[in-house]
Amino acid sequence: MSWQTLTPQMRGLIALRAVAENGTFTRAAQALGWTQPSVSKHLMALEDTLGTRLLRRDRSGSELTDDGARILGLAVRITDTYAQLRETAAGGRERSAAAAPPLRIVVSPTLGSHWLPGALAGLRDHSPERPINTAILRGRQGLREVAQGSA
Repeated sequence: MSWQTLTPQMRGLIALRAVAENGTFTRAAQALGWTQPSVSKHLMALEDTLGTRLLRRDRSGSELTDDGARILGLAVRITDTYAQLRETAAGGRERSAAAAPPLRIVVSPTLGSHWLPGALAGLRDHSPERPINTAILRGRQGLREVAQGSA
């Protein structure tokens, strides 16, 4: 058995909830910041995965089928739990970044002028809260700092 074919995709559950809460695919797409075709695509994939029709669509909006109403309750619980999971993970990253000691980077003059600016930009994107100290050192001084564990 393949989990991928049995487990509904999160975006399909999010789309179902958004359509139920907003009444139409267009308003659901606006609320999610998606396109209307994207909402439709994810909902159709969810219906295919679950093997049942979840919504009745007409010009005035969308209405949940009986299966859709039953599944919506679970979709709300799953999407709420997923939001909590993401918040917990983000909080853990923030705590670990805040608790991390400053990163000290020691490079030669050549690396300092060519490689370091791009590397710092990438590090700032990856860990914006972590302090970074840099030093451009000549000769063996930088190697000594690395060997001593201070850089």
